[in-house]
Amino acid sequence: MRHKGMQPILTKNRLGFSLKGLIILLLVLLPNLLFYAFAINGTAGTGEAFNNKVEMISYIERVSQVLLMLVLIFRVNKSSPSLQSRYVFGMAVFLLLYYALWIRYFAGGMDYTLISGTFFVFMGMSIFPAVYFALAEKWLGDHLGVGIAITFGIFHSLNSYLNFAG
Repeated sequence: MRHKGMQPILTKNRLGFSLKGLIILLLVLLPNLLFYAFAINGTAGTGEAFNNKVEMISYIERVSQVLLMLVLIFRVNKSSPSLQSRYVFGMAVFLLLYYALWIRYFAGGMDYTLISGTFFVFMGMSIFPAVYFALAEKWLGDHLGVGIAITFGIFHSLNSYLNFAG
C-alpha cells in the first residue's frame, strides 16, 4: 500500500517548457556570455586555451552539461515551488558568490590570470554554479536533474582542477 503523500519520482515531472528552468540557466550563463562577447571583440584576455588534459573527463563534463540544460528547460514539475524556499536562498548565495568572482575578473581589467591563477577562484567558478544548479533542481523537484547537476559539478570541477592546477 502506497503512502498517500508519496509519488513515484518519474511521475512528478513531465516534458514541457520550463520558463523557471530557462531563467535559472540564463542567470548563471550571463557572465559567461559577457566573457565571450569581450573575447570576440579582443578586449578580454582569454589566456591559453583549455587543454582538456583528460578527454574522457571533458567528454563526461560536456555531456552532463548539455543534459543539465535540457532537463532544466524541458522538464516541468507538476507542482509550483515556492520562492520562499531555503533552496532559493541557497541558489542566491551561490549565484552571488559566482558573480563576485566574475566581477573581480571584469573589474580587474579582464586579465585571465584573475580566473586561472588562483585555486580558490578557478575551483569556485566550477563549484559555485554546480551547487547552484543542484539546489535549483532540488527546488524544482527534479531528482534526475539533481543527479545530473552533481555529475556535472564533479566532472566540471575535476576538469578545471586538471587543466588549471595540473
